[in-house]
Amino acid sequence: MTEESTLSQAELARVADLVGAVGTPEFYERVLALLGERIQCERRLVMMYSRYARPEFIFNTSLEADAVDIYLNGLYRLDPLLRLTIEVAAHPVDQRVDDDRDQRLGDL
Repeated sequence: MTEESTLSQAELARVADLVGAVGTPEFYERVLALLGERIQCERRLVMMYSRYARPEFIFNTSLEADAVDIYLNGLYRLDPLLRLTIEVAAHPVDQRVDDDRDQRLGDL
């Protein structure tokens, strides 16, 4: 039998606060603070990757300014997540869904 995990009233209030922050500049800080507490992690980082521009640090409590500078001055080119972003951008999700459907139909 599994043990159910329930949220306290305070935790529910924080989740409601988080939902209220969707679309605001405070969202990432709030979501990472809540998740960080739940998984006991103090280092938090949100990056925005682009196919045609350098990555941007949206929220960072992990890297010091010197490390950010080194990363943005060229080290980002070796970042496997950036490579993944470029590969995914080259193959939109809706195209892959269509390809999967066509393959399944071909198998019939």
